This record gives sequence, C-alpha cells and structure tokens, in this order.
Amino acid sequence: MLTFKVEILKNKQKADGTYNVKIRMTYNREVKRLSTNIFVRPCDLTKSLKLKNPQFIKEADALVR
Repeated sequence: MLTFKVEILKNKQKADGTYNVKIRMTYNREVKRLSTNIFVRPCDLTKSLKLKNPQFIKEADALVR
C-alpha cells in the first residue's frame, strides 16, 4: 500500500536557516521523497522537527491529499 507522510530532514537545513518540507512516499519498503515549495524556519517546528504552525500544516496536508 502506498503511504504519504510530511517530513522535514534534520541534515537538510539551508544556509539561511530554513528547512524544505518534503512528502515521503513509501511503497513496498521503498522510500521516495518529493520536495515541495514550502520552506519553514526553526521557530515553526517542534524539537522533533514536526510542524507546529497551523498554516504550514494545512498547506502540507492539502499537498498530500
């Protein structure tokens, strides 16, 4: 079954301090990641790099749907 999940990679921080939100697709234990046009600052994330800003959560969920 194909599953989708929004994720932020810790080691992919840009020089300006932002992170790119990616869509992770998993099928038969194979993982592919798609970049999005959403960039978030560390203040928009929790310590475990999950989105906490409702605006970005809605935008990312709309892309997954």
